[in-house]
This record gives sequence, C-alpha cells and structure tokens, in this order.
Amino acid sequence: MGEASNSAAAYDRLGEYLQLHKLRRTPERFAILETACTFNGHFTLQALKEKVTQDKHILVSTATMYNTVSLLADAGLIVRHRLGGMTEYEVVHLVGESHLHLVCIECGKIRELHDERLQRYMRDIRTGKFVVSSYTLYFYGLCAKCVRSMRYRKEKMLETDK
Repeated sequence: MGEASNSAAAYDRLGEYLQLHKLRRTPERFAILETACTFNGHFTLQALKEKVTQDKHILVSTATMYNTVSLLADAGLIVRHRLGGMTEYEVVHLVGESHLHLVCIECGKIRELHDERLQRYMRDIRTGKFVVSSYTLYFYGLCAKCVRSMRYRKEKMLETDK
C-alpha cells in the first residue's frame, strides 16, 4: 500500500491516541506527523523540522519537535534508531508494508534492503492465531565503505610492521 494510505492510517491512530490519553489535537502535531509520512526512509529530527517549516509553513520550536516526536514514538507511529552516536527516525508502516534494514556497526549507517525472497519467507512464517500486519527486521554488520577502510588500515599496519 502506498504513502497516502499509510498517512491516513497514521493520522487516525494519532487521533485515537490523543483522545485515549486526553491530549490536545494540535495542528502542529498533525503537521509533524503528515510531514514525517512524506519521508521515504529514515530522517533526522533536524530534517523533519526543516521540512515542516518548508512544506507546512509552520514554525515549530525544537522543544515542540522533540516532544511531538517522542509522542509519535509512544503512539507507535514512528521508531527511533540510535546507532553509532546518531539518532534517526522512521515512520512505522501501518498498512502492510514491511522493512528490512542493514545496520553498520562501525559508522551507524542504516540502509534498507529489498529482498523479495526474504520478504516472501517472512510472509510465510506461521504465527499461530497472531495476525502479522507488518514487521521490521535488522541485520547488523559492516557496510562496504567500513570494510574497505578496515582493510586499508590493516594493510597499513602490516606495512609498518615490516
């Protein structure tokens, strides 16, 4: 399903969450959520803030951004990735899209993996009476750039030992 259906589902879920927790339905919260749903993949808080200002013409303080992003995470609408000293966010896919991630343990870079065989395998996993609507799967290792860098450093160390 596409961005529009995920955005609509996210909008509905935020409304339900705010009502359940007796929180205000502010235009800023919904603008931040709507803008987050436009990202194709991971984003930083700063990138989200800039895009809200640019696309929605709303000036949002950094405190409001942090508080709203925290609220969206609590509501299960976004996920926070803290890897390699950096924090990135990603919208949770509420309407059946699934995610595979490659996470570099050296530099913290996160890349999405598109592997139809693995996604087919994940769809076929039996979960009893539990109905899976979506999933996120992480693979941890080294990206190609970090592998090259490590090889280069190792070669340099071997040369200096001679």
